[in-house]
Amino acid sequence: MRKILFITALVLGMILTTALPTFAEENNSFQTFTLEATEDSIKTFDEVSMIVHNDKSYTVTVENEIPNVESLAENYQIEVNPDTKQYQVVEYNNDNLSISSKDESEVIVSPNARNTRYIRVQATTDDPIGANLAWTINRLVWDYDQTSAYKNSRSGSNCNAANPSSLGTHWYISSCTFSSYSIIDGGRTVTSKLTGSYYNYDFMDNNKRTDVTHNVYLEGYKDGSSYYSATWSKSGEGSGLLDLDVTVNRGTP
Repeated sequence: MRKILFITALVLGMILTTALPTFAEENNSFQTFTLEATEDSIKTFDEVSMIVHNDKSYTVTVENEIPNVESLAENYQIEVNPDTKQYQVVEYNNDNLSISSKDESEVIVSPNARNTRYIRVQATTDDPIGANLAWTINRLVWDYDQTSAYKNSRSGSNCNAANPSSLGTHWYISSCTFSSYSIIDGGRTVTSKLTGSYYNYDFMDNNKRTDVTHNVYLEGYKDGSSYYSATWSKSGEGSGLLDLDVTVNRGTP
């Protein structure tokens, strides 16, 4: 689904904060919440939602659309409170990121001229001190001419697990699956989805398992704009201590 315009390069960190509860859709096995931004949040995403399961584990999805700009480099951190169902976006600087220079000018495209754009999204699970434990990268390149969108390629570093991590823990890839490489909306949209699942047995207790899953979905549109969603699920021992970073880049290949 297409939504409002936002950014090209960002980092999202899931952390606890405080606020007020919002809309919830109930089910026998889970509840779905649409989260709202706090008044002091410097950004509002198209949508941030959370599914809370009966075992108290939860899944967070961040969605946003990006305009057809030359390039844009902005970093943000999103703080989510699973109890109060709100999020806050604050400025976030990460010296380890390699991001292109900022150019927010709109791309001018002549009718019927075919152009090429890309979007790259990385979802990363971190431990409490910020060490990367597992990361999933989906990169979509598509052509467009204002009338239609065309497949070009998709790639990425796919699924990666720290074995060992900088703290000596060992993560493993359970599955890594590309899917949904399609043209939809009557030829106006190219899609790609990558799902990576990971597990660990020595995060804390060697006899207990921790699981995380990243689902990174991308859409490239006929006008050069794009959309992404990054969904993060976690469960098992110590999963409440984990957080999520999402890095988004886009531009011309």
